[in-house]
Amino acid sequence: AVVSTQSTGGMVWHATATLPTAPSGRFLLFIWWFFVMILTSMYTANLTANLTLDHSSVKITHLEDLLTQKEYTWGVVRDRNLETMMLNHENRQYRRVAEEAEKIDGDEEGIARMTEG
Repeated sequence: AVVSTQSTGGMVWHATATLPTAPSGRFLLFIWWFFVMILTSMYTANLTANLTLDHSSVKITHLEDLLTQKEYTWGVVRDRNLETMMLNHENRQYRRVAEEAEKIDGDEEGIARMTEG
């Protein structure tokens, strides 16, 4: 049975005379349609996720945004390399981030504070 090539060929912007009859051609056509279906479902899922995501929250994109806002607090682990590097940095904003950060004693304390809110 020959399937109408106008409907199937139009979906991929090809106008073929007939559909493949060899098993290898049918297999390639199956793989192509499977790829198209997966790609379409991934695009739809990504679009849905982006449209339903709440973008109204506070966005911090630069250090200045972090330093001027009052809603969030941040912390550094006391006496670690990151704190030392930030305190000795030539950029004043990095020094302010380290100076104004809450000092914690370890990773476990930081995770506990974060889960508490």
